[in-house]
Amino acid sequence: PDDHAEACLRGGYWIDAETANAEAIAGPAVVLVAAGRKVRCARAAAARLRAEDGVDARVLVVTSFERLWQSWDAWQRDPSAWEDDGCGHTLDALMADDALINAPMIVTVDAVASVAEWMANALQRLGSLRVLAPRGYSEAGDLDSIDRLHGMHSDDIVAAARAELRWRHRQR
Repeated sequence: PDDHAEACLRGGYWIDAETANAEAIAGPAVVLVAAGRKVRCARAAAARLRAEDGVDARVLVVTSFERLWQSWDAWQRDPSAWEDDGCGHTLDALMADDALINAPMIVTVDAVASVAEWMANALQRLGSLRVLAPRGYSEAGDLDSIDRLHGMHSDDIVAAARAELRWRHRQR
């Protein structure tokens, strides 16, 4: 984005031009949130979902879960901010497209899952989100093998997004 440096300091940004569009979503949408080395996997998964399923898959890059959380925490502790439409928190501003607020959200990080589990509350989502992250430690291997072991590979991201979309379709 044009304000890349500022967006990085705020904690996140939409990575591709097509994912930054706030235009109306014609088909099903899914938000893929990734940080660090998992961004490559999220982009690959988004491309597959668009090409194979016609899903509006958008990739949100998180540069700092800490900054996003601090912004939300400061906002949620200040009731006067809740009444001011011009006052919000960074994650809320990133999700300004109302159509995305309750779209399936798949978060993939090479960190403990709790680093991202608060995001559903911050966005006041009706549904939760799935966090694909290591659930055990001390394994050795190449990154592809470790990603597959922990269900964090791009194939796993695609499978999680498809499962969420199927589940939501059945709930209608």
